[in-house]
Amino acid sequence: MSRFFIAEDHEICRLALEMTLSLVTDYELIGQAVSGQGLAERILALEPDIAFIDISLPEANAIQMVKRLKSESASIKIVVCAGYADEFRVRSVMEAGADAFLLKGAPFKSLKAAVESVQRGDRWIDPEVARTLTKSNIDALLAQRPLVSI
Repeated sequence: MSRFFIAEDHEICRLALEMTLSLVTDYELIGQAVSGQGLAERILALEPDIAFIDISLPEANAIQMVKRLKSESASIKIVVCAGYADEFRVRSVMEAGADAFLLKGAPFKSLKAAVESVQRGDRWIDPEVARTLTKSNIDALLAQRPLVSI
């Protein structure tokens, strides 16, 4: 049985995540938070297998939170959740050590894939986000190349 912690300030999102997780895996919810105040200490004290952290949690810097949690406990898997994704946000939290990046509007199969991936020790990025990143990388590359007329 996996032990989960959910840090999400929107009650409906927190409850939806909790209910959806019950369909994905056998788990125990060991803690919840609605702000970043004291969050790292609570997560480290409870030692969940997976911590779901809202990237926009009040009183928290998700990037610094991920760095701290990973530096103090490499065993805690971190799934960062966001309402939207841009290349900077995704790259920042993944480079900080997040194990997965999940869009809040993702389908059930994405949540299942994220949980299964991090439980195996793999990293995971929402497929919709991955497509956006690939397009962003291509767009940036094309923008840097001079136009050549033949």
